Amino acid sequence: MKTHKIVLTSMATLLIVSGTFLPSAKPEATTKTVSTYAGSTIMWSKNVVTFTYSGGSISKSSAIQNSGAIFPLNMSQKGIRKTQSSSSMQTYVGTYTGSGGIPTPWGNANLISQTRSLRTIIHGNGSYSGGWIN
Repeated sequence: MKTHKIVLTSMATLLIVSGTFLPSAKPEATTKTVSTYAGSTIMWSKNVVTFTYSGGSISKSSAIQNSGAIFPLNMSQKGIRKTQSSSSMQTYVGTYTGSGGIPTPWGNANLISQTRSLRTIIHGNGSYSGGWIN
């Protein structure tokens, strides 16, 4: 019997059992970072979600907020939370308050303020979507 040496580039790709090649029982997990951006060049907000998925399921995920504005405008982060969770889909909602005002020696005197929520939906196949919800 002749013995052959096989080198695998990915350990999860193939299993060798009694000289027969079988596909792996579990596909390799992939980690992806996605962003949902809203705003303009002078005032913006962004949800950043990192998730690990495999075979149509999400095994773990986390999210952070990012925002900014050019003075005298202001964009405040009010928190991001997971609002829906299943093995194949998860939803994160980040809340932001945008405001604008007049600069004073004591800080910015806001003339207008609006609070809105930005949603990011991730799927177990690696796709995502998002946008303002209110």
